[in-house]
Amino acid sequence: MPIGVPSVPYRLPGSQYERWIDIYTRLGQERIIFLGQEVTDGLANRIVAYMLYLDSDDPNKPIYL
Repeated sequence: MPIGVPSVPYRLPGSQYERWIDIYTRLGQERIIFLGQEVTDGLANRIVAYMLYLDSDDPNKPIYL
């Protein structure tokens, strides 16, 4: 029985309220790219695009793979 993608609580900066987001979104906010499957051509393209976006967002912050 599939359980789906886990959710974690997240509090927006300056907010007193939490909301639930999927764990991969939360890892992305921390600039962590999690690989949990074989890297296909399509997945490689998405990873490169995401890394380019993160680099353009803040080129001085590290990206963790």
